[in-house]
Amino acid sequence: MFPVFEDFLYPFLYALKDGEITSKEMKSKMIDHFHLTDADCALMTKGGTKTQLNDRLNWCVQYFRDLYLWKSLKGGHIRLHKGG
Repeated sequence: MFPVFEDFLYPFLYALKDGEITSKEMKSKMIDHFHLTDADCALMTKGGTKTQLNDRLNWCVQYFRDLYLWKSLKGGHIRLHKGG
């Protein structure tokens, strides 16, 4: 069974601990963390418009953005918002 959204929150946040990261690097870190296979990564959402992995990552982005903990940068880079 594919990990649920809530399972992604801590590893997603942990991946940002050292600073800026690209979206591609984040995806790779989540694949490694959950030991996802190519078949897992190809699983589609019920609507069939995106993969479950991209869906979970998008939900994480939205969740942390809503908490003002997320900063999107140019070129697909992301980092924690330092506040201020």
